[in-house]
Amino acid sequence: MFSVGVKISGLDDFIAPSQDCIKPAVVENRIVTGAKRGTIKVESDGTYKELSSNGDEVLLQKAKITLNDCLACSGCVTTAETMLIEQQSYSQILESLKTRKTGSVFAATVSPQSVASLAAFYSDDFISTAERISFYLKSIGVDYVFDSNIGRNLTLLESGKEFVERFRGKSEHFPVFTSSCPGWICYAEKTHGDFILPFISKVKSPQQMMGSLIKRQLASSLKVDADLVYHFTVMPCFDKKLEALRSDFVVPGTEIKEVDCVVATNELFLMMAESSQSFTTFEKKPFDSLVDLLEGRLNREYTFRSHEGSGAGGYIEHVFKYAADQLFGVKNPPLDFVVKRSTDHKELFLNIDGEIKLRFAVAYGFKNLGNFAMKLKKNNLKYDYVEIMACPSGCLNGGGQLRSEAANNKELLNEVTARYWSLPTMEPSFDVDLSNEKSECADDVNSFFFAEYKSVPKMNTNSLNIKW
Repeated sequence: MFSVGVKISGLDDFIAPSQDCIKPAVVENRIVTGAKRGTIKVESDGTYKELSSNGDEVLLQKAKITLNDCLACSGCVTTAETMLIEQQSYSQILESLKTRKTGSVFAATVSPQSVASLAAFYSDDFISTAERISFYLKSIGVDYVFDSNIGRNLTLLESGKEFVERFRGKSEHFPVFTSSCPGWICYAEKTHGDFILPFISKVKSPQQMMGSLIKRQLASSLKVDADLVYHFTVMPCFDKKLEALRSDFVVPGTEIKEVDCVVATNELFLMMAESSQSFTTFEKKPFDSLVDLLEGRLNREYTFRSHEGSGAGGYIEHVFKYAADQLFGVKNPPLDFVVKRSTDHKELFLNIDGEIKLRFAVAYGFKNLGNFAMKLKKNNLKYDYVEIMACPSGCLNGGGQLRSEAANNKELLNEVTARYWSLPTMEPSFDVDLSNEKSECADDVNSFFFAEYKSVPKMNTNSLNIKW
């Protein structure tokens, strides 16, 4: 379920003490002061008890591992269902709706990749599928349903500005790696740490940009406290759960998460399957216009648009065109990609009078991630900008997308891609005045648009030290 960058392949779907996981090795219950630790025995009911040297017994609690623990650990991230059920599952959304407070607001952000996956699965068109999703979510009590492309607009615009500033400032940290893939970020923080982090873009992903917009701007526009806004997202991969749980993605001065819960596409599918009504018979309701709500206008019917580029978000296309214009005065340069061994590794160059001015690349899949990181360490990665994603073929092929036992998954991916590209494309834009947000203290402004990534130190604790 998680990308290859944040899991150990073949790991069983349960938590057990491992050499890399520090949590089960921590025994917090102490025997009476002064007594030495003794042996641990297993009772007939499966519980564990510790016997001290003076004969006292203490019942040991089972180790419980959460996604937050995994983020703070340099070991593995497992696919244990207990982790997902406890903090990041659709049952949490349903329970929150059932126990909602008076005056609370529920908002959902749905990724276009997830809509395309469901559309392909049901052999439906993109708009109809999106509006059926909106109908279902609103039928269970969700107040607003938004398209994550709103956040992507901001992410793309800020990414272009950031690259140009680094290029003009002659930063030593080139190439710039995109930061919207949490699987890649988790891999970079835990495997390469301080060496590679300065090369990674600090711009927030579309999911977290939507978190900033909804928990700060929308809450303010609706005159609702941020803690009364419940925001969940529907994403094409499970790694987004890890991203939402990062301790720094909160409303400034509080512990209020920008994104309260993340469900993958296939989890939304299961969620809707529990309805007494078939998905194809759902009525249709339009998505909501976040821009209208932020501007205090009537909430008009939302019009879907996509961005030029791949299903991963169009980062390389937008930043390339923006940089060519801002740095060299070249408007709308041709996007002539050079495919290397596969479409998961492509190159894009800006050539002016026979001289290459910009060198961009696409790197999808864990194999390419590892190769690029190794080349960077050897000072042999001659690019200015890299759009990088942990999943082969990018986000349209995310681990949380629907799969089919009846159909060839490659053919299904082609159907997903076709529906994703059925929408008209547009240049990224954002017509909301964020001057109030930008006039606040510098730390708050920085956390609205940007993220900080931290090296995760290697742990020396070893489960083999436990005396069973």
